[in-house]
Amino acid sequence: MPPKKAPSKAPSAAGDVSSALNKLVSSYKNTTPVRLKLLDAFLLFLFVTGIAQFVYCVLISNYPFNSFIAGAFGEFLIASVVLHFFVVNFLG
Repeated sequence: MPPKKAPSKAPSAAGDVSSALNKLVSSYKNTTPVRLKLLDAFLLFLFVTGIAQFVYCVLISNYPFNSFIAGAFGEFLIASVVLHFFVVNFLG
C-alpha cells in the first residue's frame, strides 16, 4: 500500500481575486486625490442613472425614448440647481 500524500494547499482563485480587490480599494482610497474621487462619483452617478433609464425603458415604457428624455430633463434640472447654488455661493 503506497503512503498517503498530504493534500497540497494551492491558493484559491477566489482568495486571489479578493486580495486583489482589497489591494485595489485600499490603494484607491489612499492615493487618489479628492477631486478625482469627486469626478469618479459623478461618473458612477451617470452610469447608475443610465442603467435605471434603460431598465425603465425595457420593463415599463411602451415608447423607449420617453425614459431617456425624462432622464435628460431631470439631469438638466439638477445641474441647473447646482449651478445656481455655486453662483449664489461664489458671487453672493
